[in-house]
Amino acid sequence: MATLDAGGKVVFGATVDLADEDSGEELTYQIVGEDEADIKQGLISVGSPIARALICK
Repeated sequence: MATLDAGGKVVFGATVDLADEDSGEELTYQIVGEDEADIKQGLISVGSPIARALICK
């Protein structure tokens, strides 16, 4: 597994941990290409609304 230094920003290929402020539930997603996306495995497409909102944050 390779690591990527994006200066603390979310980029394509990044794994992101998200927490629901109300419930405290935590989810982990990896931003992948359209063909690799599988929400059940935590893989979200770079073109999805959530990935687009996270990119460069």
